[in-house]
Formats: sequence, C-alpha cells, structure tokens
Amino acid sequence: MTTNNTGQSESPTQPLISHGSPLGPWKSLQRRRLLVLGLLLSLAAYMAGQTAGYPAITLAALVLFLCTAVIIRRTTGEVADKPADYLDERQVQVRNRSYLMAYRLTAATVAVAMLVVAAFGAAAIPKQVVLTVLSGMLFFSIVAPSCIVAWTEKEA
Repeated sequence: MTTNNTGQSESPTQPLISHGSPLGPWKSLQRRRLLVLGLLLSLAAYMAGQTAGYPAITLAALVLFLCTAVIIRRTTGEVADKPADYLDERQVQVRNRSYLMAYRLTAATVAVAMLVVAAFGAAAIPKQVVLTVLSGMLFFSIVAPSCIVAWTEKEA
C-alpha cells in the first residue's frame, strides 16, 4: 500500500488471477473450467456411490471433490473467501457477485429438489436418496462462490 498526497492509502491494482505460483499452469481460464467440471463430476460420483451403497466409490469421490475444491480456491487467489480488508475494490465486487450468483444457483437447486419431491411424493423417494442429495447440495453450496470466480474471471 502507498499513501497519496491527501494522506489516503492507495492499493495498487493487482490482477485477480495471476500465474505467479506453483499452480500457475492451472490458472488459465480453460483449465479452471476443467477443474470446475471435475469438481461437479466428483460430486456426481459421490452422490451415485452414496446412493448405490458403494463406500469405496463414495470415499474416493469425496477425496477428489475436496482436493479439487482446494485447487480451485488456490487458483482463484481465494478471492471468494477473503475478508474485504484483504481485497481491492474490484476483487470485492467479484467476490460479492460470486456470492450472489452462488445464492441464486443454490436457491434454484433447492426449488428443483422441492418440485421433484412434490411431483413424486415424499414417501416415494427413499430417505438415503434425500440425504445424499441434501449433502451434495451442501457440499456444492460451500464451494460455489469459488467455482463461479474460476468459471467467469478472465486471465491476468
């Protein structure tokens, strides 16, 4: 941070996504999108393994999901998770936009789940399926802001 003539501090504008880390090659837009798709596939595999009763598939998919989520957070500079004090104005706007989009996506997913339950009846859907879908939605809602930043932000 520097101080200008009026005594106010200025923060130099830094790129949101930069290539200056060991994960540099994964910071390209195309590769970040591949990471998001991999995260979604691992979540689907988790839900399928959990529903079908295959603990090995469930555990492997959950580990893959967690590793991919950490990589996505690191490749986006953890913008979606940092407090405003550590971000410049543009990064705060990106973070706020990603949370708004994540909220809307989560609300739409819950609405679809409610429509499915209303259409088929709560008694027709096994409890294991309901718990698996709810846990999958919870896992995704936690990483959704970082996934949105990874999907939408251009390279530096």
